[in-house]
Amino acid sequence: MNKYDVIVIGAGPAGLSLASELSDANLLLIDAKNEPFKNIACAEWVPKLKYFAEFKISQTEHMELRIKKESIKIKAPGYVIDRQRFQRTLLKRLKCSVHTAERVTHVDKNTVKTTYGTYKADWIVGAYGPIGPMNEKKNTNYFLPAINVRVGLKQKIEHTIVYFSDEILHGYAWCFPRGNEANCGIGARNKNLKALLKVWLNSLEKQGIIVNTTYKEAHAGLIPLFVLQKTIHPSHILVGDAGGFTDPLTGAGIITAIESSKMASLLIKGIINRNEYEDRLKNSHLAKYLIRRKKRRDFMESTWNNLEKAIKKSWISFYRE
Repeated sequence: MNKYDVIVIGAGPAGLSLASELSDANLLLIDAKNEPFKNIACAEWVPKLKYFAEFKISQTEHMELRIKKESIKIKAPGYVIDRQRFQRTLLKRLKCSVHTAERVTHVDKNTVKTTYGTYKADWIVGAYGPIGPMNEKKNTNYFLPAINVRVGLKQKIEHTIVYFSDEILHGYAWCFPRGNEANCGIGARNKNLKALLKVWLNSLEKQGIIVNTTYKEAHAGLIPLFVLQKTIHPSHILVGDAGGFTDPLTGAGIITAIESSKMASLLIKGIINRNEYEDRLKNSHLAKYLIRRKKRRDFMESTWNNLEKAIKKSWISFYRE
């Protein structure tokens, strides 16, 4: 049985960031996918930070927010990044052991069992996304299903488009520029997201924004709406989506995944103890930010029958932190 200092389950932004922070540890990174940087359901927008500059495809300065037929523009400087290249690059830079195409079947105390073996570690980190072997089961109300595709852009746009309508229940449609393409999608509680996506793409085509509605493949996923999950065992910790570090209002999760991993690395390195970690997390800007966002999502959903009020009293464009 192989023994490590740390085992990280999941090679997304949270797991890769944590593995990078723990470069001196005897660390094993496990992911169920053969190529964990592919087939990702993500709008790929991040704030305009130097850290992401090498991965940018497009740069945006504002967001066009549409509520039914109303259109509002607000400042929103950021990058649309190549998420695949971002994760592939971080993965290549790691010096630790990496096992891909290996699925974790069970986690118990200091032991991880997979489809290929059993491993032990002082710390086991869940960084696998919203659902995994270290999470309690949650009902569907804790998640927002999402689907995204790439289509050709007919005209160059330098801003993001976010669209709200009564039919897109508790979520929104988006169109983000990606060079000559657009990353378009829907996040909503509706059962048939593909039907909604088709309506959205038809609308964008009629407006002359995209070439046509043809796309090669669609990627679907779940956006976690729960926030700040506690660790399960003294040697376990959750980061990123698994730990409830996703913005429950917008669904953004890359930045918060990285921040949660940096905080977790302090505990794993022994710079702070568990009580200090929990206290620091509780009082951190990140935790307070996510809790405020969750309250605003709850308000948005409870007032959805009055869409204009629901959005203008909750959404980031109108209600700044």
